Amino acid sequence: MIKPPNQDNLAPSSLNLKQLQQQFSQSLLYQESDIALQLKEKQGFTSQQLLQIHRNNFVMSVTESLKSTFKYTEQLVGADFFDSVARQFILRQPPAINNIIVYGEQFPFYLSNLTQLADMPYVAEMAKFEWLYEQCQKTVQQPIEFDLQSLQQVNPDDFEYIQFSISSHCLIFESSQNINLLYQMLINNNVEATNLDQPCYLLLEKEPNFTIKVTELSKQQWQLIQQLQQKMLLGALQPSILQEQLSYLITTNLIGDFSIVKVKEDQ
Repeated sequence: MIKPPNQDNLAPSSLNLKQLQQQFSQSLLYQESDIALQLKEKQGFTSQQLLQIHRNNFVMSVTESLKSTFKYTEQLVGADFFDSVARQFILRQPPAINNIIVYGEQFPFYLSNLTQLADMPYVAEMAKFEWLYEQCQKTVQQPIEFDLQSLQQVNPDDFEYIQFSISSHCLIFESSQNINLLYQMLINNNVEATNLDQPCYLLLEKEPNFTIKVTELSKQQWQLIQQLQQKMLLGALQPSILQEQLSYLITTNLIGDFSIVKVKEDQ
């Protein structure tokens, strides 16, 4: 959590707490603010020095949160570069709410626009993967009780209206870079020079023991899961050949349920 300044450090003021917190937040981001006038000098430090200490502590705490999420991204670019970029990102796109746990979604996009990383697209793609990995850890594990017998009893005329539901603890990832190969090298501490310019399709699945299982998918399997996550009906899949991958999703327990959805005709 991002905390407001300690009230013991504030001089008496007509400003209310909300105003003080707002000004303090602005000052942390080097925006114009009169908060320095509200800070008491303490232990030989001027109000401006105290404010700079608060700024440094703020940036350091948020940077540590980013490092926790993007640890392999940091490993790719080095700690010094990561710290510098994280500071720039934090000051330009600070946490919008008082909950650091949900911060960092835009960090991969920020990395993708850095000129220093123009020749290393895999860095931003690894960050994108790590953010999705973090979100997968927050999903709720669902028991899979898919009723195959009920599916077999569906009237053939209703096949095109079947809507399959992908389990919420399953997320998919797509990249123009072979992030799975890079990820495997990083977790095994065996990074070697290699060509990563290959498309990559992955399934991230939260296991009952709370670990994340990462599985490679074919492009068609990825397309099918993506379209089913968008609530598309069986008859609307594009291309229709994707239906051939349904058996894979059923046998690997990726489909949680299904329903028949018919759109009512206009009166």
